[in-house]
Amino acid sequence: MEGKCGFNFSIEDSNEASHKFDDFHKDDTFYSAFIFLEQKKSDSKSFERFLSDDKERNGLQEWIWLETHARYETINLPMDFVALTFTISEYGTRPLNIPWMMSESCEGENKISYPNETKRIVTYLVDNIIGNINNSYLCHRTSDNTSSSAMIIWWMTTIWIGYDWNCYFVGEVMEGKFEIQTFSKYDITKILTVSLGILAYMYPFFSVVVEGIQPNPKNELYCYYKKEVKLAKPYSLSRFLQKCFFGSLTDLGVCRYFQEISIGSWKSIQTREKNHIKYAPIAYYYVTVAIIIFSLSAYKFLNIGNEYWKRSDEYVRFPHDYRFGVPEYQGITYHSTLSGWSFQASIWIPFVLSFLTFIVLNVWIYYMLNENDDYIVCFSSDNSKQLYLVSEIMDSYNDNRSCNWLLNASKMLVLRFTMLLSSRFWIFILKQSFCSNSRCCCSDCMVNDDAYTEISDVKCTSRKCITFCLCNFIFGSFLFLLNALMNIIFCSLPVIWFIFYMPIAYVKKDYTRKRKCFFIILFLMCYLPTIREHVGVFEYMFRSIFYLIIAAFTISEHVWRVNLVVLFSLGYFVSYFSEFIHSYHILLNVIFEIQSTIRQRNGARSGNRDPDRVDEDLFNHIVDHCYSVHKRVFMLVLKTTLTAVFMIVTLIILRKTGRFDNSEYLTDTLSILFILLSPKVVSVFAENKSEDEIEKYKEDIETLYWNFYCKTEARADDDTFVQIYLRND
Repeated sequence: MEGKCGFNFSIEDSNEASHKFDDFHKDDTFYSAFIFLEQKKSDSKSFERFLSDDKERNGLQEWIWLETHARYETINLPMDFVALTFTISEYGTRPLNIPWMMSESCEGENKISYPNETKRIVTYLVDNIIGNINNSYLCHRTSDNTSSSAMIIWWMTTIWIGYDWNCYFVGEVMEGKFEIQTFSKYDITKILTVSLGILAYMYPFFSVVVEGIQPNPKNELYCYYKKEVKLAKPYSLSRFLQKCFFGSLTDLGVCRYFQEISIGSWKSIQTREKNHIKYAPIAYYYVTVAIIIFSLSAYKFLNIGNEYWKRSDEYVRFPHDYRFGVPEYQGITYHSTLSGWSFQASIWIPFVLSFLTFIVLNVWIYYMLNENDDYIVCFSSDNSKQLYLVSEIMDSYNDNRSCNWLLNASKMLVLRFTMLLSSRFWIFILKQSFCSNSRCCCSDCMVNDDAYTEISDVKCTSRKCITFCLCNFIFGSFLFLLNALMNIIFCSLPVIWFIFYMPIAYVKKDYTRKRKCFFIILFLMCYLPTIREHVGVFEYMFRSIFYLIIAAFTISEHVWRVNLVVLFSLGYFVSYFSEFIHSYHILLNVIFEIQSTIRQRNGARSGNRDPDRVDEDLFNHIVDHCYSVHKRVFMLVLKTTLTAVFMIVTLIILRKTGRFDNSEYLTDTLSILFILLSPKVVSVFAENKSEDEIEKYKEDIETLYWNFYCKTEARADDDTFVQIYLRND
């Protein structure tokens, strides 16, 4: 018999919770409370015995009170919003735990009635805790249905955006009305999740960053070249990345023991063609990316259990509410009979394996793509051929493929993608779909596909010809749609294309049959179970970036103001650093100019020095001894320090005086300009063109130039003398 069993709240616990809620409400920034009805540990009766459905148990225990204007940032956004925003979105929210015990009537077969108990809890919370706050909602998750769109998104992108919410308007509850309003996730939430999910399937394109900064195989790694200086300015981001991925490990402080097998062999032009050296930058790139994206995903996993209601000790709701991970693993990873340690092991072990396979598989795929030809799949009406070289269709592909760079795989993927925008590609697909290499008409017409003009003497009826042409058109249209859809997916989403490309590449290789089968099976066994996990961690990173921006400017006015100040501060720092980089660029151009002048003046006496190349040691020597450079560094540090101090002091003063939370104060235009644009005054007084500053010291720079080479030649002579002495000795 149902209806007699339920929650029992003591007067002391209710009064304490009511006082806490009143204290919360006195804070102007407070807009939402996450209320958790927690069973007392002293209660000997099992909650699960009287309500077996875990979703219904969570529905009765977990509640959200929110003001009507706060719907968007609480229940209409993804349920992992707090982890996505690194807890920024928790500002303005408070947790509230209310203990309870099972009522005395919970005995035998007296079960809890979910609908009746829901109404009773809503009445209790409104009457005893919330009070007379009419313009607000009291909500909990739905337990009777799951949004079909949310399920589809979950299976497509591995991201669970959350259940719908049943909400009660507090004003109506106080009047005795219990009308339920169901709130789903906003369409923008669903669209953003799907869009970023598609972007995550395109992550192999991002390795083009490494290809874009790779040194020319014919150039020395630790030299500046006049033609390439705009792409790799001294101390710029591109130069920093070049040093990280192509520089020596010993330059980064790693033991010299690894020098011979390290990426530092890129210093030697003669060894760059060796595979372990050639692909070392790609390996370092994927190791770096793996550490970043999997660290973010691990952060989410470690914090999502405490997302709203701080229930770290009750993992039973975790798999059902948050659905963390790949959908197809749910039946194994989230088995309800697993113990706490077994449950966590079932998540962390696949997570670690996914981390390792991400690095190995992506380097493996990159190697195969860089060393072999690329294909497209296109079915024809006679089914004579399905694979075509991309170079057969796009002439420009060969030019880019045979270019001077060693790493080209990502460029190949980009060319595949841009091929979708080429009319030549679509004409090729159209011809293959409608006209095979044999015949294009009925057997009685015999129109030869090679000549298109020879017609046999066999007569055919118009009915047969029309019927066949119609069938041919329908079949050709079907093939065209199939080929178009297939190639759009394969060219846009490389992650899916690799499932087919790797077996094709190994079939085309000159290996034994047994070796081909081994590599194909090994790849598919590693790739298929983990690729969705890889896509999921990438999508989490993209979602975190987007929702951080959304949280910064939509959650509350206070958070918006803080982020506005931070944004302006970063803008100042970036502009200061850009000036710093620009001054080094000008200095390098001056050195090139000096070298050209010396070359013209001295001719053959200037030696074998290339006027379009500057050694990094020479540049560093001039930087270390040039007063103009030291002055620019000093001004950079000064402006950065003054800006940081000004912003911090301004924030502290505004918060201490309470004016920072006063919207009328900060909406005033003059106040905003005063706070955010005042550091610009420092730049105005310290502003000085780098060109003019460095031009003053051009003679000193030329002197430093000659001093460097004099010391270098003297050192070389000493080394030669020592070698001769040792040889004679």
